[in-house]
Amino acid sequence: MQLFKTQNRKEQLVYTIVWALIFVAPVINNGVQALLGREVAWSDVWHMWGIGAIYLVTFIIHNHLLAPLLVNKRKPYKYFAWAAVLLIVSTLYHATRRPHDMPPPRERVEYMAPPMRADGQKVMPLHPEGPPRPAKGHEPYDAHAIVAFAMTLLMFATNLGIKSMFRHEENEKRLAQLKQHNLQQEIALLRYQINPHFLMNTLNNIHALVDIDSEKAKSSIVHLSQMMRYALTQKPEQNASLGAGIEFLRNYIRLMSIRYSDDVSITYDLPESCPDTPVPPMILVPFVENAFKYGISYQEPSFVDIKLTVPNNEFLLFVCRNSKHAATANKKGTGIGLKNVKKRLDLIYGDKYQLNIDDSNDVYSVNLTLPLKQTNNPADK
Repeated sequence: MQLFKTQNRKEQLVYTIVWALIFVAPVINNGVQALLGREVAWSDVWHMWGIGAIYLVTFIIHNHLLAPLLVNKRKPYKYFAWAAVLLIVSTLYHATRRPHDMPPPRERVEYMAPPMRADGQKVMPLHPEGPPRPAKGHEPYDAHAIVAFAMTLLMFATNLGIKSMFRHEENEKRLAQLKQHNLQQEIALLRYQINPHFLMNTLNNIHALVDIDSEKAKSSIVHLSQMMRYALTQKPEQNASLGAGIEFLRNYIRLMSIRYSDDVSITYDLPESCPDTPVPPMILVPFVENAFKYGISYQEPSFVDIKLTVPNNEFLLFVCRNSKHAATANKKGTGIGLKNVKKRLDLIYGDKYQLNIDDSNDVYSVNLTLPLKQTNNPADK
């Protein structure tokens, strides 16, 4: 079923209508012939349906397996190679099937002229027309294979044109949604820039550290400065480097950690080095923010566990786990929300990302997988 989810409903409706008309046309033609009082051969309908079924199977293979290679994944060499194979196989199959109403080829024969006697009289053979001899040469070329080749090629081109048209329409719609959604994301970025509550808590914690651990207070000020610099320079419609995003996340966790006692277990594993790959800014922050907001209780043991890996520099694997407590279960979120995060991921990555959320009784877990090399962000095209 995943194959049929790659195209929108309008595109599916167009294909359904076209193929329905193709299969209904022979029935309508026979109905018209019957109304005109002419002889109707229903075997012709079955024959046309058989040919149509062959073209339909070829179309399904091209539409769901081959055309996306060129239109969606931009792999022209792979597409043309497989399309040529499918075109040749389809043509060869049609070449072995003659139309049922075509008479079998007649064998061409040549007749020898009657022999002549010495006086010029013809000697009449036992067979007036002379003994038949097989003719040399081949049968007239069957144009059925050429027609099948042209029809299949035209079907491929039409399919690519329709799919490209709907793909462009979908990209335009997604771009408009992304621009609108970026306005909401810009508000979220602004909140990190000037959020008085966040700044007040952070500065109070740093102030408390000045007399207790001056070195830690100094490093906290540096972390806050780096985080604010990142928030001030990044725009939601522009991608940021993965390294800068991870460093922002690290600084955010460090600043949040100084607010809690040792009873709260806060662990994180973030790579020190990673590929210089552009990623959407603040894409992971809402998950971490929710983990601290809903996962920590001052009355019960709590934990927040965050891990990020980049296997083979091809995927970003993000895991965020936190404890759950009855006291924080009824809190209302103030961030952009999980729903908006999913919407943003859909707009940017399409169906190329995986987000699994496990909401058990005691633990809330988020597992996110993002591709680092290719996204569906229309703004990048």
